[in-house]
Amino acid sequence: MKIVKTFFNDHGAIQIQDHGAAFIVSYPDTQRDGYFNEKTFNKHIGGTAWNDAQKFASKMRREGDE
Repeated sequence: MKIVKTFFNDHGAIQIQDHGAAFIVSYPDTQRDGYFNEKTFNKHIGGTAWNDAQKFASKMRREGDE
């Protein structure tokens, strides 16, 4: 696992992690302090996993700042 990018919002860190076959976005749970959720973006031929992971991470960043 390699951390590719890290963002922060009011609730904590949002990370895009490269796990080889997939990118995983880890983001803080806004309902429970200290907990994190994850969303997986599988890499496949012709896929847009990197772009989708970045868009989702940016969305989580904006939602956490509200």
